[in-house]
Amino acid sequence: MRLEEGIALVKTKLQNFRMEDGTLVYHTLSYLKEVGQGPFWKQYLLNPTVSYDDAIYVIVAFIGLMFIRVVIGGCSSGPLKKLPCISKNLAKSNNWTRPGKLHKFGENVWYTLWHGTACLWGLYVLYWEAGTPEVPGWPRLHMGQPDGRWYWMASPEELSRGSGGWPLLVPSVPARNYYLCQLAFWITCLVFMNLETRRRDFGLFLLHHVLTITLVGLSYCCSYWKLGTVLHIYWFYCIIRMIIGLVRAIRKGSREDCEDIRSEDGSDDETNEDAKKIQLPGKGSASAPYCARRSVAKGYSTGALKMPPSIGNGGTRKKICLLGRD
Repeated sequence: MRLEEGIALVKTKLQNFRMEDGTLVYHTLSYLKEVGQGPFWKQYLLNPTVSYDDAIYVIVAFIGLMFIRVVIGGCSSGPLKKLPCISKNLAKSNNWTRPGKLHKFGENVWYTLWHGTACLWGLYVLYWEAGTPEVPGWPRLHMGQPDGRWYWMASPEELSRGSGGWPLLVPSVPARNYYLCQLAFWITCLVFMNLETRRRDFGLFLLHHVLTITLVGLSYCCSYWKLGTVLHIYWFYCIIRMIIGLVRAIRKGSREDCEDIRSEDGSDDETNEDAKKIQLPGKGSASAPYCARRSVAKGYSTGALKMPPSIGNGGTRKKICLLGRD
């Protein structure tokens, strides 16, 4: 149903009553009784503006987000792996992370950018919906009456644009765009899981993405978009994801993996002296590799083992450090 038809339906079904405190409440609950006698699918399409235009919007947003994600975060397998990636190129040129962690770094950068953008976007939608003191919107009214009534009731500002009380709540253009883009984002997450190398937690994340897409889609169709947009709860979730993504990107990008391991009792000098005395066969230098220094710091003994000549390497012998408890 298009926007004009939805507004016309609201006008024919709009009713009101006064609460004990004198508040005039508008609602369209009579519409529920009518749809309850109709087809089963119609009972879940309570949003009067749901139409094929929404599906087209989600498809376009999905394609756009897929392209942006590939350009920013890249892909770990398949034909998309060969495409240029901004985050990976920056990580390589600035030596921010190890080669084996490039994809994870790009993925964390993408999630950080998205959740940060979604948080700011949601704040803008809430600010736009709040209206003015003269014509307050539902967020401003909710601050004055935080009992949840304005998630279902139509504010004067909503009535002016043709919206009614639940279930016939007409979402504003900013709220609609924000909500449908969130739906498109989670669809891209679901698709990318099948384009990349499968991980051990594939099933868990698959269930998470499917349930999220279902909940977001149904909440929009059932006119729960006010509560679903939940900008003060969902943004907090976005902020947490943004911070976690940023921390992971920094931790994964750290190349300080070969630092000297200090002993807990503070005997750093003594530990380093023990490490310097270790000599591997064939090495005239008194300096020991990292594995030897680490083993001494942790109370292990070190030794050396000559490996058989490997095929195709010219008969060179590799030395490895063996760690065994004293």
